[in-house]
Amino acid sequence: MIRWLPILLVACSWDLERMNDQPRCDPGEATPYLPDRRCDQPAPSGSVEWRASQPSAKPIAPTRATIVRGMDRYARFCAPCHGVLADGRSELAKDMLLRPPPSLHDPKIIAYPDVRVVQVIGEGYGIMPAYAAVLPPADRWAVVHYVRVLQRSQATTLHALTAERQQEAVRWLP
Repeated sequence: MIRWLPILLVACSWDLERMNDQPRCDPGEATPYLPDRRCDQPAPSGSVEWRASQPSAKPIAPTRATIVRGMDRYARFCAPCHGVLADGRSELAKDMLLRPPPSLHDPKIIAYPDVRVVQVIGEGYGIMPAYAAVLPPADRWAVVHYVRVLQRSQATTLHALTAERQQEAVRWLP
């Protein structure tokens, strides 16, 4: 039995990312593998919904107040891993060698619909825990609005701003 152990160990896959990195089909996307070429298929007749419908599917408007609330919630719950600028650089991220948190400026993440980001905040993803217990739906939407502001601010050059905004921005630069 012991002589078979090396063969068994070689045959096992130790790739812990295989579930996160496999191709998949998200709602709203197209796929060549299904008859009507849509990823979001209707449920079979007679099926029962396994997940309770969540009120978080209703977006809230991105106002100054919601963005300020989102900044506060982001600083408390998201920045320790994703970084203050959402670039994936933080003190905690330095120690996450297995799977560091992604930069929220990644084009793939920027392309996610807001409702998908709200879902990830509430349900978690990979090794990121679910925050539904500590962030109510309105706060999840506020965090998404703040992250969108961060994404736009980090992608904009100083020269693309108006002269008045450039003067204001220069005061914040180191």
